Amino acid sequence: MEKEITNDSMIEEKKIEEKEIEETSEEQVRTAPKSPEPDREAMTDRYISLKSEGIEFDKEAWILAHIKPEDIMEYLRMEDKKNEMVLKLKKEREERIFKILEMIVVLFSIICIVFFLKDNPTVLVNILYIIGIIAVLWILKRKDGSSE
Repeated sequence: MEKEITNDSMIEEKKIEEKEIEETSEEQVRTAPKSPEPDREAMTDRYISLKSEGIEFDKEAWILAHIKPEDIMEYLRMEDKKNEMVLKLKKEREERIFKILEMIVVLFSIICIVFFLKDNPTVLVNILYIIGIIAVLWILKRKDGSSE
């Protein structure tokens, strides 16, 4: 009987110890210093107050105010590189759009030629042969230019 009591008391002591450990760990979590994350609400309030006062946020002015003097040249190089990449992407996009437009015009003109010459098959066949020869020459020219 006495052994049962000691076993029960040991079990109760373990439970009490576990609760104490949990309580101390919860307390440590509550009292632990918070990570240096910015307070989103405070930032939003500041932004809203700046907007309501008519003050606009200037990214460049803020960066120049907070950057070290020795890092200014590096920042300017990065900004220049970013601007070059943006211009390159815009140019590539414009070229793609122009090529698509060219293809649409060419296909439309071929359809119009075929539609208007459907009654005269000999002229239509000659025009289609000429278009085919021009297309093959253009493809061969592009292959020679891309290998260099």
